[in-house]
Amino acid sequence: MAVGCSCNPDGFSFNNMMCNADWVSHVKVLSNTTTSSHINYTVNHLEVFKSPNGTQLVGKNTSVLTAAQGSACGVWLGEKDYLIAGFGREDSLHINACLDVPTQNGKPNVESGKVREEVKKRLEAWNAEGSPIDCTNSPIAAACPSKMLRQPQSSTITRILLLFLLQIRPFALLLVRTLNDVKVGPPNRTLIVLAAPSIWDLNYADDFVPIVEFQVKFVRLLNEYESAVLIADRHTIPYLNGRNKLLREHLPAEHLLEANIYDINLHDFAPLGTVGRVKFVYRNENWASMASKQVDDSINRFLIHNRIRGHRRETDIVLVGKDVVDNGVNRALLSNITFAKNAGRVSKQSLVMKVQSAFGKVTVVPAPTPFMGRHRLRLDDVLSFIDDGVLIMSPLNPQIANKVHMEMFKREKKGVTLVELPTVDGARERQLPSDPYLSDEGNCGLYSALLATDRFVFVPVFGNIPANWKLGYSTMRDKLMLQLIGTYTQKAVVPVNVPREICRRGLSLRSLSWTVKGAAASTIAELASKS
Repeated sequence: MAVGCSCNPDGFSFNNMMCNADWVSHVKVLSNTTTSSHINYTVNHLEVFKSPNGTQLVGKNTSVLTAAQGSACGVWLGEKDYLIAGFGREDSLHINACLDVPTQNGKPNVESGKVREEVKKRLEAWNAEGSPIDCTNSPIAAACPSKMLRQPQSSTITRILLLFLLQIRPFALLLVRTLNDVKVGPPNRTLIVLAAPSIWDLNYADDFVPIVEFQVKFVRLLNEYESAVLIADRHTIPYLNGRNKLLREHLPAEHLLEANIYDINLHDFAPLGTVGRVKFVYRNENWASMASKQVDDSINRFLIHNRIRGHRRETDIVLVGKDVVDNGVNRALLSNITFAKNAGRVSKQSLVMKVQSAFGKVTVVPAPTPFMGRHRLRLDDVLSFIDDGVLIMSPLNPQIANKVHMEMFKREKKGVTLVELPTVDGARERQLPSDPYLSDEGNCGLYSALLATDRFVFVPVFGNIPANWKLGYSTMRDKLMLQLIGTYTQKAVVPVNVPREICRRGLSLRSLSWTVKGAAASTIAELASKS
């Protein structure tokens, strides 16, 4: 669910949301303010079952955000009581799920049919003063796997040491105040790196403005949930930071990094891997060999010049990011087209072993073929992991789809749940000829062309773009897909409006994004902050 996709979800979904949430509170909605992008609710926390990093919320009035009504996702709350589970980001609270709790005589009416039994038990012990209760001692914890409960991150021992330092160091008071001023949200974020097209790049000249404006908006959105940096050359940077007024959207300097990267599908040629990071050789079958080599050399120079470590070089194997789909943890799907690209270089067995060293468990699946007018489909356009063991698949050529099912069953058995996204009315065989979601160009209409991180799933939506309306896309279709994806993952689902200039070129959230963690992420973030 993205920033509050629905209210009154079923009990199972809401229980899981409470388990995996940063905060769970019984709140009274006082007022709301609506902007173009979100609704800002002012709520009073009557009782706190779980708080972010131990932050004291009881009795306080705070802001709680959700997507605007006009967005593909959003929750409208009246001025009454709710039980809300959500996540924290920086200094703000957001909604994941909510449950209407009618009041009677100033207390929650636990007889309401909307309140689940395990929630009733907790609310029956509600304290009039609303004193916060540790989640680990509440019935919420009893209904949740212990690994899903997030514990407060502030350390009591650290506070005692700082108080001791207060006796001997004048500046210790400042440290104590800083520690007490706990920011809402987890400290560790995934870094997502994008590369803007050069103003001189003729390949993207026709759509330079819409592509770059989309990347700027996407980086802004990513920085609300994770961390993101946009790389551009010195001729393009002025368009991004506002010195040149060609673009309507701009980025602050700390989200920009100057470097020469020769293509924008950064995921295809950047280091890959989950178990271990590996920089494979990049070759694009649709380009001249020299053009592919120049793009590959540009990322290698960037890595070497900036001393970005945490990966190893594999100079014998050609592997393009679009031909591998991973879950970010320990398994991946590999397109069988990779064998043809490495013919004469290494044997199939050696190739699979090398890929396993980077991704863990590997399943070889057939590459997608042209289908209903779509050409040059990427593997990561039609297949994506939304959770460790949940794989979604867009409608494919029936023969290819059957082979994917067979390979997944042979290799994974019940280890991975394969969810096939429905067509307009669910009858694929009958609906194929008239279904715009199958016959459109590029990856337009393919909700599986998404980007997943450890905590979020960024899903492309198409119904908010006027250019897509005449082709049959709608916000209702977007909502249905977002809710379907949300039911199969415990991550928050975030909708991303994708313009037609992006998807018709085959550009996707995944192809544009290089996901970086660890020391490499710290180095790149530091470079951006210094620039």
